[in-house]
Amino acid sequence: MLQQLSCDLQLLGDIVRSSLRQRGWLKRGQARFWYYRTREGIALKLRRDVCDSLIFAEVWWLNAYLKGLKGLKDGAVVLDAGAHIGLFSIFVASKFVGVRVFAFEPEPSNFALLKENIKNNYLQDKIFPFKVALAAESRGRVKFFAHPDNLGMHTLAMSGKGSSKTVKEASSFEADTVTLEEIFKKNKLPRCDLLKMDCEGCEYPVLLSTPESVLKKIGCLTLEYHPGGDIQEVGHRLERVGFKTRFDQVVQNWMGGWMVHAPLLKAWRDA
Repeated sequence: MLQQLSCDLQLLGDIVRSSLRQRGWLKRGQARFWYYRTREGIALKLRRDVCDSLIFAEVWWLNAYLKGLKGLKDGAVVLDAGAHIGLFSIFVASKFVGVRVFAFEPEPSNFALLKENIKNNYLQDKIFPFKVALAAESRGRVKFFAHPDNLGMHTLAMSGKGSSKTVKEASSFEADTVTLEEIFKKNKLPRCDLLKMDCEGCEYPVLLSTPESVLKKIGCLTLEYHPGGDIQEVGHRLERVGFKTRFDQVVQNWMGGWMVHAPLLKAWRDA
């Protein structure tokens, strides 16, 4: 119990440091990695001061992506677009029996840690990682920009992503792209029980351009939406193909929104 309390306090401390660093009030410390062990015995390798702890809290403590969604059961097929270091993929794989999670993450350091966390928890038979980015169309290799303070925040474009300091310090990388339609075809998936998206803006072109026949294969959807698009238009399109939709502020309201601003859109089908 004391060991778990110590882990929790370390996590909270790192959340505060990450938030201060994003605001330019704190420099990154020398210790780069640490392990957090959940109450279920899952060991997760996290990076200090770059918001890994904050994303963990969203997924594991607040259950932000799944809260209020219906229909996810044992044996589900899950697509995790913007898998980061595997926090949501591992959460789902540890909570449900017989699930298959297809995890898509283009950023090299995130992808390496995603694979390491999968291996460390013996989940290779449940989680299948792909080093690609979800996009509205296959464009070969494209350039992404990685946020210097939040390694879960890479994007195709820098507009609307922060100050000129952020743009100047951002590093870039190239990654292959894949569409939702291609994911279903290449993996021979007749259905997807849950699509989770945290794609830093690509949610708009992806969901507005994906054929209705593909969207109808998805049972429920949970996404974090970002500036740069019309989320109401996305919601209306999902409703036209049979989804019920709801906007969720569970993460945005945490700690008064000082540390987290991550509004969610959730969509599901009635049985």
